[in-house]
Amino acid sequence: FQSERPDIRLNKYNLLRSIMMAYDYRRVSSDWWPQIFFDTLTTDVRTTCLNNMLVKTMNSNRNIDAYRLYIKSRPNEIKCGTPWSTIHGWDTEALFGYGYYGPFMEKTTISDVHQRQFKDNMRQLVASFCYDRISDSWNTETALIMENDGFPNSVRLSDWRDPFPQSSECKVWEASNLLKFGWQN
Repeated sequence: FQSERPDIRLNKYNLLRSIMMAYDYRRVSSDWWPQIFFDTLTTDVRTTCLNNMLVKTMNSNRNIDAYRLYIKSRPNEIKCGTPWSTIHGWDTEALFGYGYYGPFMEKTTISDVHQRQFKDNMRQLVASFCYDRISDSWNTETALIMENDGFPNSVRLSDWRDPFPQSSECKVWEASNLLKFGWQN
């Protein structure tokens, strides 16, 4: 930092402060630690914020109605039996019965209440899509958010003030022009 111009140093400092505030870095909780902070931050930059932008862009076309589904769940870190706190594809892993990661988990993991409940919730969510039982209030201006609680209470619509997942966090990345580093699928 010492060799940089003062204005650049100040911008980096302000960005760092904005990130720490947006992600509540100093939070004290048994469900929040540095790895979860980092995993959440990188997931937002790589996928969440970009998916939000994609849906907004698609909806600017009058011929397309794009909807946003956000599954806010991760393996039960305490009983998971995997060396990972977040797993890409955990939703489809649950939907299809933990067949891919299952061999790497402790045998009690798949039978854990948290994992069984998530599998049941995912299957009920897919069934709701198939039988058109999703809320009529869900539209292109809101997101459907599912957490791992009892279905269907675990599914809620986003608040109109914060319509897309991680909206306030994504604004930090957008303001700093740092969303060009997402996944190139």
